[in-house]
Amino acid sequence: MIRIITIEREYGCGGGEIAERLAKQLGWKLWDHLLTEEIARLANCPKSVVEVREERTDPLYYRLFKSFLRGSYEGSLNAHKLNLVDSETILRLTERVVQHAAKDEMP
Repeated sequence: MIRIITIEREYGCGGGEIAERLAKQLGWKLWDHLLTEEIARLANCPKSVVEVREERTDPLYYRLFKSFLRGSYEGSLNAHKLNLVDSETILRLTERVVQHAAKDEMP
């Protein structure tokens, strides 16, 4: 059994406080801000970069740039060197951190 609860938040709804209280009552680790910090650590970038990008899609011009870069021969040679922190990277790292946390939190 995996013991993970996600709480969706909107401005002013008190989701952060609810999550804090629930985690304390259940004796679980709260990953709210820790998740952002861990993603930043894994992406080797400042936390502020992740905060600006998380929970948002990349702008159209950026997605077009990535498509162009991936479609060109020169771009494919250097794509792995760019070390981009975009919505795809954040999503991939979030999945990795949550899966790792689920394994570590198992009794």
